[in-house]
Amino acid sequence: MYPGGRLRNYEFIEKSCHFDSSVDYNHKMLVLDAQTSGGLLMAVKPKDVDGVIDELKHLGYPKGCIVGEVLDRNKKSVYIH
Repeated sequence: MYPGGRLRNYEFIEKSCHFDSSVDYNHKMLVLDAQTSGGLLMAVKPKDVDGVIDELKHLGYPKGCIVGEVLDRNKKSVYIH
């Protein structure tokens, strides 16, 4: 079952987001999930990453991890691999 918000999210981002052909439908739907309580993504300077992850773990968030990186702009704004 996929909430309608996911499809609206896709319609909103489809021109600026590229999904690699290896990303299956279910993973696309996970990325587009409209059900969020916030606090799921942070942008951190590369020099601060290790300290932030250590602090998250210290605060009881053991699954904090790097999920991507900011690069120079290309044809699309977001690339999902």
